[in-house]
Amino acid sequence: MSEIRSVPEAQTGPTRRQVLQAGTGIVVGLGATTALTACGGGSGSDGPTPSGEPVTVAKADIPVGGALLLDTKYAVTQPNAGEFKAFSKTCPHQGCEVSQIHEKSLVCACHTSLFSINDGSRESGPARTGLREVAVREDGDNLLVG
Repeated sequence: MSEIRSVPEAQTGPTRRQVLQAGTGIVVGLGATTALTACGGGSGSDGPTPSGEPVTVAKADIPVGGALLLDTKYAVTQPNAGEFKAFSKTCPHQGCEVSQIHEKSLVCACHTSLFSINDGSRESGPARTGLREVAVREDGDNLLVG
């Protein structure tokens, strides 16, 4: 006698995984889950350095002792008054984007790696190296980043 097996019905909507991947950052928990699936396998590479036309940012927008995360792939810091540095926001752990600032650290929320605003070096977390430094030059009251 042959065994009767039920065949699953055709799916009519997106899968749970597709919904999670599309819903980046809706809720902190979902944002972390989404980023985890988005950053793929653990290659541990340093990640790409952003390229293209330099981005202009006003010096006044960057707090002394703090940082500004640009809409582009850059983070710009001012560790000390008048000293500006820029870094790629691509986390060297698995390529997620640094998306938060906590005290004097840049934070990759995917796996909680922390990087110094002073020099982009790794402070903690699974990342093995720091963020890649990006060229930044002064242009009057602005900075040209990248």
